[in-house]
Amino acid sequence: MGEKDKYFNRISNGKPKRPTQHDIKREILIQKVHHIDRHVDIKVYVTEEEHAYLNQQAKFKQSSVTKICTNALKKVTSEYREFPEFEYEKSAYMVHFSVPRACYNQIVGHSVNWKCSIREATQRVFNYGYELGLL
Repeated sequence: MGEKDKYFNRISNGKPKRPTQHDIKREILIQKVHHIDRHVDIKVYVTEEEHAYLNQQAKFKQSSVTKICTNALKKVTSEYREFPEFEYEKSAYMVHFSVPRACYNQIVGHSVNWKCSIREATQRVFNYGYELGLL
């Protein structure tokens, strides 16, 4: 078996292949740096009444529902430490939070203490803020 028979594609003759655009993009994605201040996304169920109120507030403040919910959650977690028990209910309506890592860590701590999911802990904290009128 000669040197030419070694390769299936005889055109390349063992020369290194030039990287394609796809290979370059894949390499960039692999090297992507995750920032420390990156936000964490959480989705929570809300009632129809809460959903309508949040949409109304978003239009009034000319902002998005996500920003309003995120700011309210940050405010509640920074000002309060104790939250009353809340019955977790699923509904057809959801809101989205994009919280900083510090706020997320507080919610994870609450979920460990309460022995529930992160979504349930977030809903408990958020509903307490909603009941207090912090939105």
